[in-house]
Amino acid sequence: MAASSELAFFEEHERFVALVSELGALDNALPEDAARAKALVKEGADILDKYQEQSHLLDKHMESMAKPLMDRARDDLRAIRAAHVKKSSEAGSGFALQLLDAPVMHHCLTLAYLLCKTRGWKRVITFFPHEAADLEPCVAALLSLDSEGTTHWKSRYVLLLWLSVLVLAPFPVHTIDSGDLGPAAAALAAAAEGALSTVPTFGTGDPWGGGIVGTILCVCQGCLGSAGPVRDAAAACVGRLLTRPDLETSVLAEFIGWGVKVIEATCLSHARADPGLAERLASDGAEGDAEELTARQQASPSGWDTSAVDDSGAGTPVWSGAAAASAGADPAAASGAPAGGLDVFVVTGVLAAIVRAFKHGQRDSLADAAGEAFCRISQVAASEQGQLLRSSASLRRLLVKLSQRTGLVYLPPRVASWRYQRGQRSLLDNLRGAGPAAALPSRARDAEEPEADDDFDIEPVVEDVIDSLLTGLRDHDTIVRWSAAKGIGRVAGRLPREFADEVVEAVATLLDRAEGDGAWHGGCLALAELARRGLLLPARLSDVVPRVVSALQFDERRGATSVGSHVRDAACYVCWAFARAYSPSVMRPWVRPLAAALLCVALFDREVNCRRAAAAAFQESVGRQGADNFPHGIAILTAADYFSLGNRAHAFTHVARQVATFATYRGALLEHLVGVKLRHWDVDVRRLSARALAYLAPLQPEWAASDLLPRLTAETTSADLLVRHGATLAIAEVLLSLARLSNFQALIPYSVMHNIRAVVPRAEKP
Repeated sequence: MAASSELAFFEEHERFVALVSELGALDNALPEDAARAKALVKEGADILDKYQEQSHLLDKHMESMAKPLMDRARDDLRAIRAAHVKKSSEAGSGFALQLLDAPVMHHCLTLAYLLCKTRGWKRVITFFPHEAADLEPCVAALLSLDSEGTTHWKSRYVLLLWLSVLVLAPFPVHTIDSGDLGPAAAALAAAAEGALSTVPTFGTGDPWGGGIVGTILCVCQGCLGSAGPVRDAAAACVGRLLTRPDLETSVLAEFIGWGVKVIEATCLSHARADPGLAERLASDGAEGDAEELTARQQASPSGWDTSAVDDSGAGTPVWSGAAAASAGADPAAASGAPAGGLDVFVVTGVLAAIVRAFKHGQRDSLADAAGEAFCRISQVAASEQGQLLRSSASLRRLLVKLSQRTGLVYLPPRVASWRYQRGQRSLLDNLRGAGPAAALPSRARDAEEPEADDDFDIEPVVEDVIDSLLTGLRDHDTIVRWSAAKGIGRVAGRLPREFADEVVEAVATLLDRAEGDGAWHGGCLALAELARRGLLLPARLSDVVPRVVSALQFDERRGATSVGSHVRDAACYVCWAFARAYSPSVMRPWVRPLAAALLCVALFDREVNCRRAAAAAFQESVGRQGADNFPHGIAILTAADYFSLGNRAHAFTHVARQVATFATYRGALLEHLVGVKLRHWDVDVRRLSARALAYLAPLQPEWAASDLLPRLTAETTSADLLVRHGATLAIAEVLLSLARLSNFQALIPYSVMHNIRAVVPRAEKP
């Protein structure tokens, strides 16, 4: 039985629940309880660290862990809020909101943050309290946190996530706004109004329309420039708040417009800080000059600089210092970095908030603002002053997300009538021997049937969206390509058939030798997304499958190493998607090349993740497509499993020999070793390939003697040193292997042996 370091379940569940229960029973007022709470959080962090790579094991127990933590935090906030309201009424309107001092509560929120870090906040917040009565205490707690400090940034992060849940309360927001948040809210609004005096206002009072909505937006606005996770929580909160039915018609569009202005002005500010770029912008007649903008930044060392004025005379705010970003209260934001280094955080936060709003908002409410925002931000990104947007992988990923969300705004939600549907799966019929082809009535014939009338007008902006997504598939960062691939799948699912087919064709052309490894990887990811959504029709498989087979062998030499493992891994994902998406009858013509290519990767790839990915795709194919399409599939899976393929030498030799006993796949394995792996750039792979041939040659000795050895002998004269080395190693290994056979002398022709004897003298010649 193979050893494994993987965990099977949440082993410390009982201890963690007991830890949470003990933490919830501690008293904020006792110093010894605060010390105990800190120790409990440290213990909880040590437990959760073990599950960073298998965080799904926590799902079953998440409610028992997250809910008690947030219930304790809620109870503390309600008590603190009630005490503040009482003191405020006794002291009069001048009573200021005090800094939040509740150490046990902060430790509860810290442990909740650790849960979010381990499992992901989207999963954890489903167990947060969601009573409307908690909205004001949560906002008051955010106002009470020291905006200049860094001690409680984890508390701020969790409170913002909790606020993103509370703002979804199904009541008009004014009905749950008591208006008694106190002078702290008024001071915050006044500060925001002064710093953002030229931003379009949403009413009277503070610049975001007054009341609790304005207070929340002002708090979140200060966190959007944070350099840490607080920024993401603030963006999530803004996206949820602005897409409420009672706010998206009045506030959403103006917030998006404000965000676009912030992005434009910040990018221009960043460009002006580059002397070379500033000179080019000045020579091109760009508005303003670098000296003036620099002077404005120095005059306003923190917060938002509002003196940049657009063509219409309305000002746009520019983030210009560390102090404003420190409202996020995480350590990186208050590190004292120069203003230019913080630009990327500001733009990231604002752009993330806009993307969140696009994700959650209604199409009718976003129709006008989405197109304008996409066009303006795209123009900035494509211009010289958009260097900031292009320099960060996170920002390029957000631009791709903005593109896909814009496309979804302009395309009506629909289930494409033309998409391929595999039909009903029946494991019972498969096990009975009826064969998966009989058990799985598919709609492969639908490709030949007249499609339903799904034609409708496509807005011109959609073409720009698709072009942006296709460009994202070529990006040199994986996170951008992956986001673009998902965007292609989502957008194509809402397009008419002809238009979607053009998208599929454009994606398939990325798998071309003229393209770089990034395009191959992005193309494979997009093809997998299209296939699993039924958008890659069977008629396209004749063009796509050969490209996928090439992707399974992609390996580009770069100096002393190579690139391509990520492409091969993505190609395995495509094969996995094919197995799940298509019926056996549709896949039957393409099974032979795909199966052979997958086994070559599973047995002979240099990288363990590629070997295991290929084995997983082959396993999925055997299970979904059945023994008719994948003969000897179960026997092969028994030999080539996740653990046996972990050791490269074992996979090349013992596992490969077991698989090669099946003549169906033997030829492809031998050809791959001789034609590809014996000339590999890694000397260890060449040596293992020679050993693998020694293990496989006795299974087909006549072929080895009459075909393999002459071919290897001829390659010993190649001009390529790698080819000569691999061929020489293979000749030695194969001869030693065949020599163990009883008919060795009669097996190898005299002419072949004569040429082999000449290999060494020929190699020794200068």
